[in-house]
Amino acid sequence: MFKPTLKNLLLFMVVGSLVGFLLGTGTLFGPVRWITAWVRNGPWSPDVEGYFVRLLMIVLIVTVFVISLLFTAVVLNTRTKHVIWGMPLMLFIVAGVTLYMWLKPGMLNVAEVLESHSGKYRFTVGSYPDRSRMIELKKRGYTAIISLLHPAVVPFEPKLLAEEKKISGELGIELIHMPMLPWISENEEVLDKIRDLAVSGTGRYYIHCYMGKDRVNVVRSVIERAGGSIKPGVSRYGRKHRSLSERDALERGIILVPEKGVYVIPYPTDEEYLTFILADDIRNVVSLLDSEKIAQAEGALLARHGVNYHIFPVSDDHYDPAIVLKAAQLVWRLPRPVVIHGFKNPSPRTEAFIQAFLSNRAPLPPCLFKSYSSTTGGIEVIAPHVALGFRPTSLREYENLLDRGIRKFVYFGNSSSDEAARDREFMKAASLEWYSYKSDDAEWPQKLGQEGPWYIYGPESGMVTNRITELFGSAVPSKILFDPAVLLDVAVEEKVDTAIKIKKPRGFIERMLFFLQEAVPLPGTALLLMTFTFFYTGLSGAYVGWLRMTKGVRTAYTRKIFHFLIFTMASVIQWRGGLSAIMVFGSTTAVCVIYAVFRGKGFPFYEAMARPGDEPHRTFYILVPLITTALGGVISNIFFMRFAHIGYLVGGWGDAVGEPVGSRFGKHRYHVPSLLGVKATRSIEGSISVFLVGFIAALSGFLLMGGIPGQTALLCAAACAAAGMCVEAVSTHGLDNLTIQVVVAGMAVWILGC
Repeated sequence: MFKPTLKNLLLFMVVGSLVGFLLGTGTLFGPVRWITAWVRNGPWSPDVEGYFVRLLMIVLIVTVFVISLLFTAVVLNTRTKHVIWGMPLMLFIVAGVTLYMWLKPGMLNVAEVLESHSGKYRFTVGSYPDRSRMIELKKRGYTAIISLLHPAVVPFEPKLLAEEKKISGELGIELIHMPMLPWISENEEVLDKIRDLAVSGTGRYYIHCYMGKDRVNVVRSVIERAGGSIKPGVSRYGRKHRSLSERDALERGIILVPEKGVYVIPYPTDEEYLTFILADDIRNVVSLLDSEKIAQAEGALLARHGVNYHIFPVSDDHYDPAIVLKAAQLVWRLPRPVVIHGFKNPSPRTEAFIQAFLSNRAPLPPCLFKSYSSTTGGIEVIAPHVALGFRPTSLREYENLLDRGIRKFVYFGNSSSDEAARDREFMKAASLEWYSYKSDDAEWPQKLGQEGPWYIYGPESGMVTNRITELFGSAVPSKILFDPAVLLDVAVEEKVDTAIKIKKPRGFIERMLFFLQEAVPLPGTALLLMTFTFFYTGLSGAYVGWLRMTKGVRTAYTRKIFHFLIFTMASVIQWRGGLSAIMVFGSTTAVCVIYAVFRGKGFPFYEAMARPGDEPHRTFYILVPLITTALGGVISNIFFMRFAHIGYLVGGWGDAVGEPVGSRFGKHRYHVPSLLGVKATRSIEGSISVFLVGFIAALSGFLLMGGIPGQTALLCAAACAAAGMCVEAVSTHGLDNLTIQVVVAGMAVWILGC
């Protein structure tokens, strides 16, 4: 790729060092944390985490080598001056700014410490203090600084700790070093010291970690639970710390709030536990999991932090509604805030809890019956504790119903009929409760109002379904259906908001404000992701340019390969990093594409994207899809943020195969509208491929999200793929990147009701 002269090798080594530093930083902030959280939440031993991290390091080294080799080759083999000087200069600037930000924690942090002038508070938490901050702390009467920096967090925390020791010695303020790793394990000794200091210490302390986020919030919670007085740091938006009340979802599913201060969540990852449970004001955690392994680890963790732990194991195989009801009744008596979790949300466990909490009845979660199959029919939950279904005729069917929580049966029809007589004898022999009523009997509402759950069937059962829903509420209530005072020691005096809330913006103005607020990334995050995007998009562009110019691959293929690579990565980045991350990725990718347009004809990246058939408007049909892609992403995130990445996947995968398949196999063609009069056709064969690949893409997206049952994911993926196919088939040439994204994301929201 270039001659191995001393000058060239020195350039390669310098480039490799800078690229390694940038990619290493991004890897530490992203993949390393994701992998460790995933391993720790799975059935793995601690050694497995090390294996995965070492494997990731090998991948990183290989990637750095390849990128550095390509980067050096481009610089040495080009005659374009702005490439020869611009690319190394850009690399130096980005690496320099990254290093500077690492050594200045305040630049990566949005937290501003709110100090106390009155001396009322003995503890204050915040981020790393520089010299001016230490001088200010000294003036305000602080007797000591407690540093949580850990020497193992290299290369920055050891250097910052050394500077801190030097400055504190010069200023005459005591520095107490309590090294704490930025994860929730192996910090018991430090937390015990903090707890003792909160109980018996007499000084005034400023406590900090690197960025003033996770570690100090854990310490803050320990101090508060030990009875210490603490002045917490607040962000520039006025938030004391990150809280569940500010979120609508965690990694494994959504957050539901059936009553103020009651959070029904999925099982948190290690990082989420640290941020939203241990570092918040949570006093009680209720687990619905039946895993002894998780219960032991979770109980030990919460005990160390003074959080009450309540276990109500709900089995997947033999569901017991009475256990869920007991959990719900306990939660009504617990002080707020309180967290209730299954593993994913929504799930049968969490859906059952919502039912029981709002109805005070033994619940039958509808999702427990969605996958039920029988030759005689399905089952529908019509009230929190009542299910309607077919007449069971075999022992196997009765066992299946019992495994799903059914305990009592009501036959609606003629009690003298042969089938009623057989059912009565069978139930009696099986020691099951069985009752028979006519649909117009006056007694059955009182009977069904008693403890359940109930299973109703028979020829007249359909006649009473509306009446049952009117009496006892819908299957999953949206408000409280009983007087909570019956479960409390004292009467409820204040009126509470009883509707289930999934926190998300309403109305166009509110959605726009939410979008603008969430779209702004932290400077450090923006820089790291921008660097990654330049590398990723540059390599992708170089690859498709090589295919086009060296291998002679047709533009119909190279354009869509790039399309596939960018949309797939966009989906991953939004799934893992959220709106602000995708804004950085999209903006940086746009800059790379615009640069290719600037280089124009003959530039490999440009030739890989510009269709010969679009002459004389080849550039126009690069820029228009770029604009419509960005516009589609913005609209999808404003209105359908949770499922925007499904639109990316269907658009990126489905649309990516439509043109190549149509170009190669399309025999049944039709014309579509086009801008600037360029002739454009599509084919039925291409549209079918859009549906098939779009279905796989959407299904992958739904399954990765978690919390969506398999059958629901299949149906929704099919609907999204069909919508994407139809929209792609009729969209104006150059505008389908917009229409597919918006329509597919909107379809997902409409079907799932989110």
